[in-house]
Amino acid sequence: MKSIKIGRSTSCDYVINDSVVSSTHALITVSDTGDVYIEDLRSKNGTFVNGMRINTKKALSSSSTVLLGNHSIDWKTIIKTTKSKSDVSKPAVSIPDTVIEKKIIGRNTFSQIRFAFDDVSDKHAFLCKQKDGSVLLIDNNSTNGTFVNGIRISAPVVLRKGDNILLSNRHPMNWEAIYPPRKPFNPAILMAVAAAVIITAGVFLFKPWDWFSKDWSKIYSEHKNDVVLVYVKSAYAATVQGAPLSTFLNGYDQLDYCYIDGEGNISSGIARSSGTGFFISTDGKFLTNRHVVGSSTEEQNNVETVKHAIQSVLIKNNLSRLAAAVEVKYMVISVGIVQNDTYISREEDLLPCTILKTSDDPELDVAILQMNSKSLPNGSTYVDLKETTPSEKLQIGYKICTIGFPRSFTIGQTSVGLEANNQSGEITQERGVYEYGHNITIHQGASGSPVFDNKGRFAGIIVSGFLGISQGYNQAIQPNPVIDFVNKYL
Repeated sequence: MKSIKIGRSTSCDYVINDSVVSSTHALITVSDTGDVYIEDLRSKNGTFVNGMRINTKKALSSSSTVLLGNHSIDWKTIIKTTKSKSDVSKPAVSIPDTVIEKKIIGRNTFSQIRFAFDDVSDKHAFLCKQKDGSVLLIDNNSTNGTFVNGIRISAPVVLRKGDNILLSNRHPMNWEAIYPPRKPFNPAILMAVAAAVIITAGVFLFKPWDWFSKDWSKIYSEHKNDVVLVYVKSAYAATVQGAPLSTFLNGYDQLDYCYIDGEGNISSGIARSSGTGFFISTDGKFLTNRHVVGSSTEEQNNVETVKHAIQSVLIKNNLSRLAAAVEVKYMVISVGIVQNDTYISREEDLLPCTILKTSDDPELDVAILQMNSKSLPNGSTYVDLKETTPSEKLQIGYKICTIGFPRSFTIGQTSVGLEANNQSGEITQERGVYEYGHNITIHQGASGSPVFDNKGRFAGIIVSGFLGISQGYNQAIQPNPVIDFVNKYL
C-alpha cells in the first residue's frame, strides 16, 4: 500500500505552499489492488470531493475532483510523481573520500553527462576520478540500473580498461573518452613506435590521402548555402473550453501564453529559440533536429507544471472554478528560416516554413520541414543525400566537419550579414546504430547542422553535447538512420 500525506509542512510527502492548506491537511492512500482513497486530517478549511466536504475516508474515481479548502489538486499526478516516506527504503549514495572529481550521469538537463532517454533516471549514476588516478562508477539508486560488463552493480566499481558500461542495460557510455585509464609503461611500445616512425616517414612526405580529400575551406564553400538558421516561436497556451484564458479574465492576457526559461522558471510570453537546418531537395525541404522545433517529450512533460502554476495564480485570486477548467497545451506558433550570407533585422524578414514530419522513434532526433513557397530560396543549394559516407568509415579518428549557426545570431551576425560557422574534428566514440561521438566544438544553435567528411560527403547531423564538460564530448546522428527516415516519409 502507498500513502501520501499532503499539507503545508515540509514533513509531508507532497508540500503545498498555500495558506488555505493546513500543515497536515489530507492523506491519499493507494491499496495493493489499485483502489485510491482520500481522508481529511482534521484540516481547518476541509477537504472536498466533487464539491462535497468529507468527514470519513472517501474513494476516488478517475473523474473525481479534489479541493483542499479552495485549492484544487491534481491527485492523479501527485500519485504518479510522489513517493511516500514509507516507499523510500534505499539509503542515499555516499561518495568515498578518495574521490577528487565527479560527474553526474543522467536525464536531467543539468547532468554533466546527459542521456536524454526516458528509461534513464534524472541522476542515474556518478563517474568519479580518484586520488590515485583510477576511475570509479557509482549507481545512484537508479530505477533501471547501471551495468558493467553485463552485470548490474550495487556498489562502487573501479573501472578497468575495456570495461563496457550500459545505462538501463541499453545505452552505452564510453567512459574512457571522459577519464582515460592509466596505461603501464612498456619499453617494447617505445621501440615499436620508433620503428613505425622510420618506416612510415616516407609515406607522410608524399601524403597520399591529400590526393582524394578536400580542404575544409573548399567543403565550406560548396555547402555553406545549403544551411539555414531555423528560428522557432513556441509557448504553452492556456485555454478554457477552447477559448483563450483572457476571454474569462476581462481581457487580461498575461496567462494566455507562457514559456519555461533556461533556469526552469515559468514566465509570461512566447519563447524564441533557434537551431540549424539544411536543404535536401529542390522543392525547399530541409532537415533539422526534432528538438529544434520543440517536438520532444520534454515539452509535453512540462505541460502539467505550467498548468499547476497558472491554476495557483487563479486560485490565489479566488478563481478556483476557472482554475479547475483550465487546459494547457504546448504549441509551435511559427517556424522561419534565415539564409546564409543574408541580412536580417526583424522577425518579418524570416522565410516561413511548415513542419512536415518529426521522427516517431524516440532515439532518432530528426524532423523534416519545408519552405511554404515549396522551392529553394534564391542563392541556396541542397545536400545530396546520395553522396554519403560509408558506414564502415565512421570509426574513431575519422575526420569530419560541420557547418551551422552555433549561438545563432550572437556569432552568426556579422558586418556582411549572417554567416555560417565551420568547425572540424574527428570521431571519438562509437554509440551504436544511431549516433557517434565527436570532438567538434558546438554550442546551442548548432543542433541540426549537417556533418561532412573530408571528401564533402554527408556524414550525419549534429544533435547534442554533454553539459559541464570541456568541449570535445558531443554527438552526431549517423547518416543511414537519417536517410532511412527521409526515404520512408518522402
